[in-house]
Amino acid sequence: MMRRHPKLPFYRQLCEYVAKGMYLLDSSSISGLKQFVLSKQGKNGGFVDRAGKSDLYYSLFAHFILKGSQETSYVEKLLQFVETRSAQKELGLVDRCCVLILMSDLKGKNLRKLKTIIRIVQHLLRENYDGFSSYRYFLIFLTLDACGLNNLLTRSLARLVFKQTKLQNKLPCTSLAAQIIFRRQLGYDVSKEVAILTDYFEEHKGFKVSLTAVHADLLSTAVALTALKTSQVEVAAFAPDCLRFVEMNYDEGAFLSGDGDRHRDTEYTFYGLLALGTLV
Repeated sequence: MMRRHPKLPFYRQLCEYVAKGMYLLDSSSISGLKQFVLSKQGKNGGFVDRAGKSDLYYSLFAHFILKGSQETSYVEKLLQFVETRSAQKELGLVDRCCVLILMSDLKGKNLRKLKTIIRIVQHLLRENYDGFSSYRYFLIFLTLDACGLNNLLTRSLARLVFKQTKLQNKLPCTSLAAQIIFRRQLGYDVSKEVAILTDYFEEHKGFKVSLTAVHADLLSTAVALTALKTSQVEVAAFAPDCLRFVEMNYDEGAFLSGDGDRHRDTEYTFYGLLALGTLV
């Protein structure tokens, strides 16, 4: 069954969820969170990963958070970092996607990056899709979406390639959620995938990365809620437990992973805000 494609670009939906999550916090927490994320911007303008190294992936998370807070002081230095990294030829798929999303959002549409977009699409077509690679496909979709290339033509072409996608029963929660978002954007019915996804929810906790995992985690909870929300599935039944889980993992201006790791970083702060925003 074909579904109507949402008018709002998906990457903007993500930004809106993060912004909504931000403004569920009190003013002191918002200030602390902004200070935490801004403190992760290195001298070269990139935001650092857990090892303290400037990283395009972490810079993308930081940008989505700070954009939602209407902070702009970081933008000029971040753009310089992204432009410098975009000139490097050895970038992998994830970094190429991050460059395009950031360049598109910071500078507007940039047709000079058409060759990079073509390389990314070629990578997508070279791979044999399986559910475990769905996050890479989701990232590619997000990139095309941010660059204004998520339209009727591209979705029709994509359906020709992915019409035989098989339903996987043992995917990690994150991969299954990414597959749901990706397939729904192509217009496919995702009710079977959604039914499987809800099995990853553990009462009084949140969503787990696998059915056998001991603990829920913030990444799985955030992406599962996003997949459900963007599929127009009612999340009210999960909201009280997920809200408590997210609140438990807020720590002095940042969010923790939720699985026992006490490290505070930008990535899980993004997931914390994303999860909160989907519960509004």
